[in-house]
Parts: sequence; structure tokens; C-alpha cells
Amino acid sequence: MKNETKKFLEEGMKRYKQASLVMVSFIEELEALLQEILLKQKDWGPFEPSQTGKITGSTRNWARYPGLNARIKGKYGDKDSEVVLSIIWYESNTDYPFYTVSLSPGTVYTLERKNFDWDNKCEPEENRLRFDPDPNDFNPERDFKFLLNEYIRFLKHVEAQNEV
Repeated sequence: MKNETKKFLEEGMKRYKQASLVMVSFIEELEALLQEILLKQKDWGPFEPSQTGKITGSTRNWARYPGLNARIKGKYGDKDSEVVLSIIWYESNTDYPFYTVSLSPGTVYTLERKNFDWDNKCEPEENRLRFDPDPNDFNPERDFKFLLNEYIRFLKHVEAQNEV
């Protein structure tokens, strides 16, 4: 075993328990924040949250694919759907995450997403809308509210187009 590896493992053995507790607390606090943002949303456009407003928590693949999300179940049209808010580190080009909102299942309107007049702070991707927050201006409540409202504006546009 290399000396550097031995020192790394030796120090890790002393700090792993505390680091693990910090990580779990960090994840739980961010998940709670995402859930709170979903519960506070008033205007859902054509998406109809379930009566209970049931929120589901994050997928748990943190070690290899660090990311968090919260989902709210409901209906979009006649289909069972979920609106998903995500914080994603594993696909980020920097150490700071980006935020997304999506509708699951939601690849139906891919072409329309690219042609929609999105706010220039957002980037439509294949099945989600992406926002890159400023690492020096931490305000996820504001940023996710903006992102969610922008996505709902899109859903309203799609609904209006379908009524014509």
C-alpha cells in the first residue's frame, strides 16, 4: 500500500463517522427544502397535484451520482404524472450543481420545448428544463420558484395550443 493511500485511509477511518452524519443531514435538509417548495406552489397550470399533495423523496445513488430530487404526484391531462425538482451535481461541469424541473413521464413535447420562448436563464433539455444558479447567490427557494413557474408557463402554452 502506498504511503499516501495509507495516510488517506487512516485519516478517513478517524473522520468517516462524522462526515457521514454531516452528509446525511445535508441531504435531508435539501430534500425538505425541495418538498417545501413543491408544497408552497399555488399555480400548477394544467398539472393537477393529487389531493393529498403527496411528496416523494430523492433517489438514493449519492455516492456515484450525487443528486437530489422531490416529486409531487398528480395528473397531466388524463395521465398519472409527477413534477420533479432536482439538484444535480453528477452532470455538472463545475463543483456546483444545476437545478432542473421536469414532468414525468414527459418526453411528449420535446420539439415544442426547443421552439418555446423560454426565459434566457433557462435551458430546455430533452426531458427537463435546466437552470444554472449563481454559486455566489444561494437562494434555492427563489431559483426553483422561477424555474417551476417557467415550466408551468410552458405547460399552459402547450395546453392553449392543443385547444386551438
